[in-house]
Amino acid sequence: MMVEAHNSVVRKNGDTVYFLGDVAMRPKGLELLSRMNGRKILIRGNHDIYRLKQYTEHFADIRGTHKIDRLILSHYPLHRGSIPHWCRANVHGHTHGRLVMRRTWWGRQRPDPLYVNACVEHTGLLPIDIDEIISSR
Repeated sequence: MMVEAHNSVVRKNGDTVYFLGDVAMRPKGLELLSRMNGRKILIRGNHDIYRLKQYTEHFADIRGTHKIDRLILSHYPLHRGSIPHWCRANVHGHTHGRLVMRRTWWGRQRPDPLYVNACVEHTGLLPIDIDEIISSR
């Protein structure tokens, strides 16, 4: 399902896809990446524990974080105090379907607009177009 959903919006050539970590829980799961379209870049997550060679077969680059325009891409949601003033959003993985919440001054919990959850559990298995994120900020 994930390969089919991915390939429905990502072209074989011309599209770059940032995977925000935890791409496979077992080494055999890495083999699915060869069936996924696009130039792939990995922002390594806490479950990406295999040998670097196993990832370099599928990814054009592997990073800890990455900056695009006024966004920071990471696996974990960055601590709010670590996000620079120029940054409009932290696009992250790790939290599955959960959003980063922020307490209002009157005590209610609301989704923090500084964070964009790009986990497949939150996006219906589809990658998010970075231009859509940039234009919404």
